[in-house]
Amino acid sequence: MLIQKSLNTAEIGKRVRKLRKDRAITQDELGIVLGDKITGKPMSRGQVSNLETGKRNFNIHQLKVLADFFRVSLDTLGIESDELETVDLLERAKLLFENKDIPIAEKQELYEHIMTLYISAKEQIKK
Repeated sequence: MLIQKSLNTAEIGKRVRKLRKDRAITQDELGIVLGDKITGKPMSRGQVSNLETGKRNFNIHQLKVLADFFRVSLDTLGIESDELETVDLLERAKLLFENKDIPIAEKQELYEHIMTLYISAKEQIKK
């Protein structure tokens, strides 16, 4: 498995825009789907536009919500599931490292595991 350096957000945005237009959904309507579920505040039309043009990056939650909403696979959006799992792992690791209640020994163990995966990925990229 080769890991891409980053997700191609412009390509993902193009695919989202096509799905949205094919289903006759406005950017305002998609903003409601992508809005903050806790506050109930929708994403603005400008924010949706920035996602569709690649000026703003999608987060993992948004990608999963979009795939579910459009009833398509992540591959259809241009995301390999291995890539998403890697990004998801890194986001969760960040939350763990920021949590002051987690013992330092557990953080060290996680850090060592992540570094092992990182070194393995670098070796794959060299091939």
